[in-house]
Amino acid sequence: MVIRGLRKSDFAMLVELIKEVYLENPKSMWFKYEPSDGILQYILEEKLRMIEEKRCIDSVATEGNDIVGECEVSAMGEGYAKIGIIIKKEYRNRGLGEELVDYSIYKAGKIGIKSIGADVHIENKTALGFFKSIGFKKVQNKNGEDAGKLVYLEKDIR
Repeated sequence: MVIRGLRKSDFAMLVELIKEVYLENPKSMWFKYEPSDGILQYILEEKLRMIEEKRCIDSVATEGNDIVGECEVSAMGEGYAKIGIIIKKEYRNRGLGEELVDYSIYKAGKIGIKSIGADVHIENKTALGFFKSIGFKKVQNKNGEDAGKLVYLEKDIR
């Protein structure tokens, strides 16, 4: 298993991983509808732009030539970022998620991030348990459009 930064050549495999995880559990992602290839291509292009601007860390886990996990940390403001992670089903519960998050947090610290937050759907018990197990603390439930649907967790990485 290799963990490294996202490359443009990863796009096709990452699109497939995102679609696979979305179809398995739509509430694990922020998409309201199944994302099209065009939308995902646009999102990945934006990720690369943000990486170049040092506003995003995007790490992938590979086994052989396959992408089996991805973790994104996107700067949202002064020293603050949001995190998201997806792992291919057959690679879960092996410590890969924690490795990906640790690597991404280390890299995020290098670009000045001091605190990382995660918005998790209240019914996504797996993700809630995962983030709590790696030191994220529940701060509050979200307000606004998604009130009652999302739990906000945060971790200080200084």
